[in-house]
Amino acid sequence: MKILFDTNVLVAGFLNRGVCREVISIASIVHQIYYTDFIITELQNVLKNKFNIPEFLINRYFRAKNLSRNKNNFSKGISKKREDGLIISTLLFAF
Repeated sequence: MKILFDTNVLVAGFLNRGVCREVISIASIVHQIYYTDFIITELQNVLKNKFNIPEFLINRYFRAKNLSRNKNNFSKGISKKREDGLIISTLLFAF
């Protein structure tokens, strides 16, 4: 099964023990988790800038969760807002 987690779920899973962390942990074992450059960049920015998490810990998290990078270029023309287009195109690409 292909799974694409929202950045908020990934942040919660990184920072806290609880449902989000368990879902990510189980999903990364059983299924293929997808993320894009947009999600990676957003997650890194939130963790580094809002929570002051060192980059080496962020990179270790990505490796431990067996995340697969999947680029896409489908965002043109989907939405007037660039960010909305990237989110929608990420969903279209993954599923």
